[in-house]
Amino acid sequence: MATGAALSGSATAEELPTSTDGTLIQLDHALVSNLVLSDSTGTPVGLVEGTHYSVENAAGGLIKLLSTTSLTQPIKAAYDYGAAQTTGLFTTTPPERFLKMVGVNTLDNSKVIVDLYRVRFNPAYELNLHHEEFGSFELTGSLLAVAELMTGELGGFGSLTLEQ
Repeated sequence: MATGAALSGSATAEELPTSTDGTLIQLDHALVSNLVLSDSTGTPVGLVEGTHYSVENAAGGLIKLLSTTSLTQPIKAAYDYGAAQTTGLFTTTPPERFLKMVGVNTLDNSKVIVDLYRVRFNPAYELNLHHEEFGSFELTGSLLAVAELMTGELGGFGSLTLEQ
């Protein structure tokens, strides 16, 4: 599907993939109305909704073939579709970050410092700042090594500093 804004329009003779009974098919467009399916014989046979196919989700452009017996494939679809805007999600690799956390050890109120040299966070799992727990949110991601530091005393991933 194309990225960006698309005007409403009509699809004519959109060939569906060769399929068996029970197959779900995604049409090329969403927000479908006035769907007409026909087979590929010289004199096309019109498919009957409820007998040959069902519309599983018109907004999503999803149909299901129920019975293809005696029909010549490929099945062809003609329909109107509504205007929509499609935006890609997660189209770039998340950047690597250096993470420094300065906190307090709640057992003795001493300072705790965590340095992580290379972190790549996953998209937010949950960011619920209105919660019973004070300012909590969950982050997931990957901790990556710095190869040049792997032989050092602190290792190549990070360090933990505890106030004495």
